[in-house]
Amino acid sequence: MANRVGAMLLGMWLACSPARPQTRAGPQDSSQFAQLLSNAKNLAALIRGDIATLDFVAQLAAEGGRDTMFNLFTQRATELHDQAQKLEEMQKRGSRGQQTAAERMIPVMKELASSAEAAVNMTKTNQNRPVTGDFRNYLKLNADLAEELSSMIGAAADYAKTRDELDRIADRVREK
Repeated sequence: MANRVGAMLLGMWLACSPARPQTRAGPQDSSQFAQLLSNAKNLAALIRGDIATLDFVAQLAAEGGRDTMFNLFTQRATELHDQAQKLEEMQKRGSRGQQTAAERMIPVMKELASSAEAAVNMTKTNQNRPVTGDFRNYLKLNADLAEELSSMIGAAADYAKTRDELDRIADRVREK
């Protein structure tokens, strides 16, 4: 009985849901888009870790080690910004789920990249000063923000996968 009610409700929902555009992403566009979403999710997690370790990096004795870390962190932030640009360029060619995910992710990716760059630059500027309570708090708040933004990016990337799978299954149900 519950299965019949569920099927009936799903059928009613599908019948009443607004029609999706007839143009679909090609398999190559869709897989490239999925790869960009996955890369953004992974890069955001790396940046979250980078920002979380800035306090430690600021205290490194060897300046060469600091500079190497600062360059790596800045490179990742730049890469995330570049990924956001690529997603913007491909957005119209993705599936419905990918387009929605990109729409949600792009501003967050840009904010995370900017926040990471600002935190690295602030750490570079203050690297010869003692690490104070306010500066530690600044770095901690940046790490917290990076964690929240990274989670949002990851959730949007996961959403795209789930939405696309739901659309594929809904199409099969409609055909039967």
